[in-house]
This record gives sequence, C-alpha cells and structure tokens, in this order.
Amino acid sequence: VAGRIRAYLEEETRGGTEAAQSATGEGLRAATEVDADDVRSHLVRFVLDGEGEDADGLVRAIQSRHARLVFRQDGRSPPPVRDGGPPSLFDGDDVVLSAPPGLRNLGATCYLNSQLQCLAHNPGFVSGLLAGGGRVTGIVDDSGTDADAADAAGADRMDLVIGRMRDVLGGMAAGPDRVVCTSGFARALNLEEDEMQDPNEFSRLLFDRMSESFA
Repeated sequence: VAGRIRAYLEEETRGGTEAAQSATGEGLRAATEVDADDVRSHLVRFVLDGEGEDADGLVRAIQSRHARLVFRQDGRSPPPVRDGGPPSLFDGDDVVLSAPPGLRNLGATCYLNSQLQCLAHNPGFVSGLLAGGGRVTGIVDDSGTDADAADAAGADRMDLVIGRMRDVLGGMAAGPDRVVCTSGFARALNLEEDEMQDPNEFSRLLFDRMSESFA
C-alpha cells in the first residue's frame, strides 16, 4: 500500500514548483508545525502502548512522509527532523505536518463528499485504485468530460467514473490543493449537483456498478 501511494506521490510531485503552481485558487494544502516531543509522546501513549524505543524512528518517518506533502510556491519542502543520535536531538525541533485537503461542495453533494472522505482513509482501496493508472479509454482531455461525452468518444462509462474517482482520491492523497474539486467525478456519474441523495444507497449502487465492471 505504502509503495503504491509513494509511486503516485512521486509522479504528482515531480517538479515541485510546477506542482505547487498548479494548485487551484483555493490555495495550497495547509501545513502546521508541531513540537516533535508532542508527536513522540502521542505515539508512545496511543500507538506503542507505552513502549518508547521505536518512537524516534516513527517521528522521523512521519516527518519524511509529510515533508513530501508540503507544497510551496517555490517548490521547496521543509527540512526533515534530524536523523540519528539520541532522543534529546528532538528537543526544540518541530515536525511539519501536512493538513488533509477538503472537498468542495458543489451544491448538495455533501453525501458524495462524505463517501469520498471515508474511502480516502481506506489504504487498501486507495492503493488498488491508484495502481490502475493511465487515462480513460477514448478520452483525450480530462477536463470536464461527462458520461455522455465519454460514450460518444467510445470510452466505457465506468472506466470514466473510476478514472475520475482516481483523480479525486489521488489529489487527496498527494496533490497540492487545499480543496479538491469533485465536479469531474460528479459529471461522470451524471449527478444532479443540487439534489441530495441517501449516502448509503448511493455507495451501494456505486460499488455494485464498480464490481460489475471488474467482473
């Protein structure tokens, strides 16, 4: 899982300046500085069951991961927590943590956003989705294509839906945007953006169709 997300991350962040400058008008993904000792204490208490011997390595791993998710207009990332040495090296250091992006509400699409937020926290699902890669068959330009246009271009409708879902979840996992737009995914599904739907019914129908397309 980590390897697949890392590969997608490397693809997205290749040429950091360009990635940062491609962010929407909503701005770049937010970040905050947290004292490394606070991160370490949290790990010892809630992750390591009171055992602290592996905490320093986990702090470094967290900083390394998040450093690649902090985008700046100049394309630079913050320096990592210093490697090696005893735990006292963390005194006074800050770990820069990247904040997860939000999802834009298109009108009445909170049900859609809630499902995508849940999926974004399922590493196995995200890994499998990002492993698919590639563009949607029959589509040359990704921007704004809906399901009818996909049919006309010879693309499979569920290929388009899955491709747009990959765009959204990939952006949430590794993109530079503070807010990720779901309009392409909604158009692929032919959703009415000003009509609410039951989230459970929506997810059941969506996954049924996805399962059928993979069969």
